[in-house]
Amino acid sequence: MKSKKKNLTVSFLAIFIISCALIYKLVNQSWQDYQNLELKLSFRHPPTWSQPTITPLSTKTIIEFSEINEPIFSLTTGVQFDQDLQRTLDINELKKNLSNSISAISDYQNGKLIGFSYNSSVPGQNYFVETTVFLADQNDLTNLYIFAYRHKGDKKQVNGIPKTLDSLISSFTYNF
Repeated sequence: MKSKKKNLTVSFLAIFIISCALIYKLVNQSWQDYQNLELKLSFRHPPTWSQPTITPLSTKTIIEFSEINEPIFSLTTGVQFDQDLQRTLDINELKKNLSNSISAISDYQNGKLIGFSYNSSVPGQNYFVETTVFLADQNDLTNLYIFAYRHKGDKKQVNGIPKTLDSLISSFTYNF
């Protein structure tokens, strides 16, 4: 009797896990592909996001998406030039500098990309939390990918960040 009950429990658990995986796959299949050949990067994003606005700056480029006329996500790619030091900072130096003003910084890694994440509040906006993830390739710590996602304090977390942002970063490819 215990063996049948155990087998039944295992069967239900297997069905539940497979169902969750299928739902996750269906949800992510509806996501749209974004590709920028000039910047040599691509990722998938929710279908409700607008076409991006691209802003080139002297040492970086900002790609920003909106949802319902509100900025919701940006990806900044390039280098961080320090005017005082007259040189480019690497991701470890940025983390150290930000640690002086932000108390809750967490390490984050996705494949060959390493870096850190933190949350900050966005006063006066519909989305009142911004999760920012700074990443760099292990072989080039100065070329940065900065993901900033505004949300309403998403409870669904993966790797310590909102599930939507983690899914986006997981689909991110660069230097193709």
